[in-house]
Amino acid sequence: MPEGGDIHIEAEKEYLDQSYVAVYPDAKAGNYVKFDITDTGYGMTKETLKLIFDPFYTTKKEGHGTGLGLSISHGIVTKHGGFITAESEAGYGSTIKVFLPGVTNDVVNSLTSEKVHVPKAQGELILVVDDEPAICDMVVHVLEGQGYNVMTASDGTEALAIFIKHQKQIRMVLTDIIMPQMDGLRLARTLKRAKPDLAIIASTGHDLEKEKSELDKIGIEVILDKPYTSESLQVAVHEVLNGNVYAH
Repeated sequence: MPEGGDIHIEAEKEYLDQSYVAVYPDAKAGNYVKFDITDTGYGMTKETLKLIFDPFYTTKKEGHGTGLGLSISHGIVTKHGGFITAESEAGYGSTIKVFLPGVTNDVVNSLTSEKVHVPKAQGELILVVDDEPAICDMVVHVLEGQGYNVMTASDGTEALAIFIKHQKQIRMVLTDIIMPQMDGLRLARTLKRAKPDLAIIASTGHDLEKEKSELDKIGIEVILDKPYTSESLQVAVHEVLNGNVYAH
């Protein structure tokens, strides 16, 4: 909303019955936590509304956004068993509704009780590649706190330049898959040709069903689904560097 306006965020529990499911094919009957995010911005046309979850679709000018925000959000919510709906009209703002499945206290307790001890690192150098600065900052904070040395790149092209200078020292590359210019798949293929024993971890907020076979061919056994926890990041990096197989 470049000219200002209001954003209203509301959260509530909601039960979806079969009649609701019939209208929204991505939904399943049951208990949800629903988040309504409503703004008073420009709104969207019907044509734009149909494309908002497509990767790299954006109505912004070049250099003002990649069009990945809603696409990544859609992937994250879907992977957690939820779904998103969008309502908008040009000139009247937009409402995004995020539905996440409700869980019982027993499930929450079982998840929070599982703690894994990860040994401290020995200063291994890791290259982190992601076009989202906030994710890079988080990963650097977690890995440096664990004892690793970390370098970052905002896209595949920058990552290649860094790798050429430091390939003898770099032990691992953690790369996002969906990036503009050079995506993670192309980057991984190029890096593996240059250094076949290089450890690579892929990360994504999207469904990689089509890319998984290609990742296997390249030799990438680990895929971190965004958003990942600091613990899952630490475990994945430690296991891969030590030659163990870590579950997708």
